[in-house]
Amino acid sequence: MDELTMVREALADVADRVSSRPPDRAQIDRGLRRVRRRRRVARAGKGLGALGGVAAVLGAVQLGVVPVPSWAPVVPITSPAASALANGPTRGSLAGDAAWLQALREKVATFDQAESGGERWRAPSADRVDVIYAGDLGDFRVAVVETPLRWGAIEARQQLWYLGPRGSAAAAMEQGRSEGPTDLVSETFGPGSVPAGPTTRGAALVLGPARDVEQVGPVRIAADGTVSWPAVPVRATEPGVWELVLPAGSGRVFLRAAGLDVVAVGDRGWGGETDAERAALVRGATPAVRTGSVPARVVSSVPGAERLAGALAAAQYASALDVATSGRRLLWSGTVDGTTVDVVEVTAPSGGRVLVAVQDVFAPVMAGGGSGQPVAVGTSGADDGPALAWVFQEPEVLADGGYTTSGAQHVVLVGPQQAVAARVTTADGTEHPVDLPGGGPGVLTVEGARSVRFVDAEGRTVAETTVVQPDAAGSGLQPPQAP
Repeated sequence: MDELTMVREALADVADRVSSRPPDRAQIDRGLRRVRRRRRVARAGKGLGALGGVAAVLGAVQLGVVPVPSWAPVVPITSPAASALANGPTRGSLAGDAAWLQALREKVATFDQAESGGERWRAPSADRVDVIYAGDLGDFRVAVVETPLRWGAIEARQQLWYLGPRGSAAAAMEQGRSEGPTDLVSETFGPGSVPAGPTTRGAALVLGPARDVEQVGPVRIAADGTVSWPAVPVRATEPGVWELVLPAGSGRVFLRAAGLDVVAVGDRGWGGETDAERAALVRGATPAVRTGSVPARVVSSVPGAERLAGALAAAQYASALDVATSGRRLLWSGTVDGTTVDVVEVTAPSGGRVLVAVQDVFAPVMAGGGSGQPVAVGTSGADDGPALAWVFQEPEVLADGGYTTSGAQHVVLVGPQQAVAARVTTADGTEHPVDLPGGGPGVLTVEGARSVRFVDAEGRTVAETTVVQPDAAGSGLQPPQAP
């Protein structure tokens, strides 16, 4: 849950209990504790995007439901304490450029974010802006600051990131990501991170306490399908600062450090490929190797050029392999229970394969469909057949126009060519048979699917795999988290 969303509920809780005086920090803290007891949340995310969500409740405090006299003190709604990164010397290559740093503080002091009701969040003054980091990093100029933001009597301390092409003037820096004050932060940059300037190289920055930071990848897929991730330490450029700049053509590389999510460096995702990039993706990928169908549920078809290129781009991204050194082929294309599915095989230089299912889950309820997303990723050896299974749920339109995927669970199965059937095991240990001529695709509606084994005409098991659960595929192969 976002911290400011939690604060919204806490303030609502406080508003039912306070007098005409504004709530003090102790009251808000007690409200937060009441909210936390009511909410079971595993993970918190923080950001200025949530300031809009908090506006309605804060408006009650600001605008009359809980009147705020002119003499009322500022009430902080996030931790009033600075992070461990703040109130120290500025880090980075621009640390000694006093004029540039002051110009950045003055720019930050112009921060002015409007809410839907016309109210505004503003930075109080330049002298309260702490520049944590400022420097040139590869093709980019990066700055990280910490400052309070105010909406009348309400104050929220935030860390703001600013970015521009290398050598940018402070006034030209663009404000990007923001979050509450934290002691460990990181960000990665790549093509598309800034609107102008050369951005062919990826870069990354980590700020925080001493720890091991690693550059991980590119991925290696062995001939037997085994996945490995070579790692190289990233040395601190100064205490508490790790800077990584990748040379052009480095392949897909990840940043890993204890306490941080593993993230790709200089990665632009998929979509928006140039004509030359699309041609490279499509070359040799058609026609589909399999054309099997299951009456009323699995229907084979030939994808259009745009859908094919999109599916191949998504699969290539999910494989984490480089386009120039890998091959692609379309294993199957069509619809499963009305949703478009493309099954793509990406082959590594070793011959090992990455099998990716790309599915447009919302096609049945969105005019024109959405865009295909990787929903399952698996690997196999050069001499092995594919083995992939994943769960999806049919979307339903809600009364407010939104969508939900809380319906029945369907398991889609793709097995080796010699398979004629599959046995799906559910959480209670029960095996459920499903016909799978030619290795599929096939589909079975069952709750709690956990694993599957594919069998041939003699009943022998030819492959086994776990069932990928909804959203478990993420965006494809990536290194494990740091311990």
